Amino acid sequence: MRSDLTAKTISLRKPQWRVMREKRASASQLLQAFGIHQPPVPIEDIVEWLGVHLNYVQNAGWSGAVKITPPNRADIWVANDESYVRRRFTLAHEIGHLMLHNAEEETYRDVSFAGSRKEVEANNYAASLLMPFRMLEAYVDEYGPRVSVLASAFEVSEAAMRIRLENMAGY
Repeated sequence: MRSDLTAKTISLRKPQWRVMREKRASASQLLQAFGIHQPPVPIEDIVEWLGVHLNYVQNAGWSGAVKITPPNRADIWVANDESYVRRRFTLAHEIGHLMLHNAEEETYRDVSFAGSRKEVEANNYAASLLMPFRMLEAYVDEYGPRVSVLASAFEVSEAAMRIRLENMAGY
């Protein structure tokens, strides 16, 4: 037996983010897997559950970024100088990139690509994650479509809530 060999612990288990990504998990599937039924959605807890490394940065000049480093590392960066609700949306947006887009080792920053297909998809994913249709529908039925009340309950900006309500058929 060789005495110069050291024991290394190697995890063969995939991180949860990769399992969910391989399933191309929708926002509602992610919420169901995490067991979320009431707002506000605990977005940082979801990031932790997914096994994604969360990094807050100051004075970045951008809102957020995500990077996948093979084989199993994912990092999300969020600008800490943004408002609380903006940071929540950015985090959900970057999770959207992680779940939807197949670019290993590519970093997304929501700066100049705001109208691109990938950015729109990530925004829609974020809206579905933070303001799930069924939860929002129940709150609208109970409180009416009052943007400020709903935005407060779901911990999102009034602008994000207004857009989500406009995109819901019948409201």
